[in-house]
Amino acid sequence: MARRKTVAEILAEAYRLKQQAKAAEARRGTQQQAPAKPSAPAPPRPRKRTVDPAVEHARLLAAGEKHLKREEATRAREAARVEAELAKRQAARRRAEEAKKREEAQAEKEAQRQARQAETARLKAQADEGTLQCRLRREELEAVLLQRPEGLDLWHPHVEQAFAHDGPQGVASVVEDLLRRSPVP
Repeated sequence: MARRKTVAEILAEAYRLKQQAKAAEARRGTQQQAPAKPSAPAPPRPRKRTVDPAVEHARLLAAGEKHLKREEATRAREAARVEAELAKRQAARRRAEEAKKREEAQAEKEAQRQARQAETARLKAQADEGTLQCRLRREELEAVLLQRPEGLDLWHPHVEQAFAHDGPQGVASVVEDLLRRSPVP
């Protein structure tokens, strides 16, 4: 397929044709002024088609307009391609931003979940510590009930003597002494 000519090439060709036509006219004019030779008649030359300048001008304008329309169509296609490319980039940027927001939200949820787990673990440890404290206190109280001091009957004569000698004050001091010596808390 032949390459299409640009407006400049069309105009240059028209100018060249016009110059050739002028040169041909000038040659004809010089030949008419020169004396004719008596030799054999020259074969008839084919006539060059003369182009009407107005017609040639109109043809060149039409060719130029066609060329400009083609260039406009090419520019429009290029602009549409660039716009489509820009739209793709913007869509990709939006998708990237949305993905980033989703990741941030997911990271925040994960941080909240871990914080809840840490709080749950702390509360569980606190409950275990409280349970241990309760169990120790219960064992201590059970020991008081289960491990009663025996042989308190040996103290009866001391209590009776203290009551007889010092009254209620003597009984209190003997009981206090007994509690001090007892292994029960």
